[in-house]
Amino acid sequence: MKEAVPQGKLLSKDSPIALPKSAKNPTEIEGMKKAHLKDSTAMVEFFYWLKNEVPKGSKDLTEMSAAAKLEEFKSKQDLYMGASFDTIAGFGRNGAIIHYRPEEHSNSQITDKSTFLVDSGSQFKDGTTDTTRTVHFGTPTEEQKDAYTRVLKGQIDLAL
Repeated sequence: MKEAVPQGKLLSKDSPIALPKSAKNPTEIEGMKKAHLKDSTAMVEFFYWLKNEVPKGSKDLTEMSAAAKLEEFKSKQDLYMGASFDTIAGFGRNGAIIHYRPEEHSNSQITDKSTFLVDSGSQFKDGTTDTTRTVHFGTPTEEQKDAYTRVLKGQIDLAL
């Protein structure tokens, strides 16, 4: 769109609305804290469940079934309204695909052989969450450790 604006007519400045929108009042801050606590509770329940299910080696433990189970745990939380976006549940190579969403043709079984990425959002009446976690239910290979470490270092560099 920027290219469509004639030279001399383009005004490129920070929005005067952005900063006031980012400032939260005490009610919003308390709501965010409550929403994240509830979402975290569901995530811990989910990962505890997965930790116990993966060793069973069930072919039915897939990206799609895991995303559905996470939704089940979240739905039990007070004031839960639904997902704020579709859960990204990617096992192995699928976890590296930006905005991946498991479908029947790509729905991988979750095992102890690779990493599992979950990017999940919740909408509660008192706040919205967006949580991303990468886990391994076995012993990561050196290559997996290296890839995880490189991504972590890149995120730390971006934050500084």
